[in-house]
Amino acid sequence: MDTADTIIVEVNTAYPECLQGIHDIYIPQAPPKTQPIPLVETSQRIGKTAIPVDIDKIICIVETHIKEDLGPQAKATDQSKKDCRAFILKFFK
Repeated sequence: MDTADTIIVEVNTAYPECLQGIHDIYIPQAPPKTQPIPLVETSQRIGKTAIPVDIDKIICIVETHIKEDLGPQAKATDQSKKDCRAFILKFFK
């Protein structure tokens, strides 16, 4: 985002707000100053929950309500979906 001249922001309302923060956004230093990612445990968090941007570069905000097509690799059996859901719920407990 630092090198972009302009930025278009997409706000996709097809996903519930509770998913916000489920991932970390970590931007390492540029080479040759890149360092190992400082995580040693699976429970650790790093980075931010959003991509930092210069708001003066934002030229447009687009609202959508379209779920992403994750392709054939995202097709799962009902049992694998249940297993995945159980794993995620157990993880957050």
